[in-house]
Amino acid sequence: MSILYTLISKRTKEENHYKEKILCDQIFSSSKNEKNSYSNLPHISLKVLRKIKLTNKPSILKFDDFKFFYLNNENIIFLCMCNIDYDNNRGVRFLKKILLKFYSTFKEEEINKSIQYSLNSFNKVIKEIGDQYNNNEIDSDEENMNIDKLKKNLIETKDILINSNEMLDLRGENMKEMLKKAGSLKDDSSVYSYGANKMKNRFQRKNYIYIIIIFIIFGGLLFYYFSGEKEYKSPSLTADAIVLRKHKNDDKHDILLVTRGHDPYKDHLAFPGGFVDYNEDPMKGCLRELKEETNLDGFDIELLTVRGDPKRDPRKHVVTIAYTVNVEENAQPLGADDAKDAKFYDLEDIYKNYKNKMSFDHYGIIQELIQKKFKDLYK
Repeated sequence: MSILYTLISKRTKEENHYKEKILCDQIFSSSKNEKNSYSNLPHISLKVLRKIKLTNKPSILKFDDFKFFYLNNENIIFLCMCNIDYDNNRGVRFLKKILLKFYSTFKEEEINKSIQYSLNSFNKVIKEIGDQYNNNEIDSDEENMNIDKLKKNLIETKDILINSNEMLDLRGENMKEMLKKAGSLKDDSSVYSYGANKMKNRFQRKNYIYIIIIFIIFGGLLFYYFSGEKEYKSPSLTADAIVLRKHKNDDKHDILLVTRGHDPYKDHLAFPGGFVDYNEDPMKGCLRELKEETNLDGFDIELLTVRGDPKRDPRKHVVTIAYTVNVEENAQPLGADDAKDAKFYDLEDIYKNYKNKMSFDHYGIIQELIQKKFKDLYK
């Protein structure tokens, strides 16, 4: 009894039917002595190949006076034709060894791109292994030792597959199928290493997709930022009221100041004033703030100065317009709203002694007031 013929085929689907592409085949010299001409063996094997249904387990089929063994791995079919009385275990071991050598010889890319008889270089390997089996150069003890060694490798391969499964988040059903397949192919650890590498490559491709998506999103944000309309910031506006009252006995003056009730500059002196509302004239805003903080009605309002140093207010950039305002001679101020207190102070005393007790840059405005209106009076 002997191995007569072996082939390796790739099954592909074209339109509505499957097509077999013989990648390589080998006729053994022992088949020349059979009753059928050895030239008919490929024809008979191809006829059998087209009829078989593929499974994940080694299979055996009897046809005429021959016995056929075949293995399937991802539509790559390994088939050998033997005498009808050929030992089943020996036939399966032969095919497994061919499969093992095949995947250790060719890379995935070569197999995927292979065409009819493009891997004929593997014929020498098939012949060498087949001759060993036909000449009984492989004994059962040696095969059993190889199986034990491959069992150890198989356990390591299972661990690789489990880790790869966790990374790829494969479905439990697929994982059970893979482990079942690993358990059945005891001497095929290299085949499963090949499968693990394939899954690793798939995982890397998945990571590349995520990186590309991140770059697209980031690029879109940059495009939106640089091409869209930019937001422009504007400073806020306040109006301050400078109310003077002339002394009855001399030409000097008192000035109306409030004591701030809130930060910044809490408990410091300041002019009555505050933020101008949207759509509000600054002069009307000045008179409104004077009324809210001192309960005094102002009139005869005139521009004194404008201050806009970005650092004059610790909260933000605030521009202030300072106006001189008159009030009734005997009117008495009453602190309200943001003002804790409101009253008239001697202008000369404030000018000489209150530099560090004034809020914001209001002391500088008092200096400007004196320079413009009372230069010779207060020295």
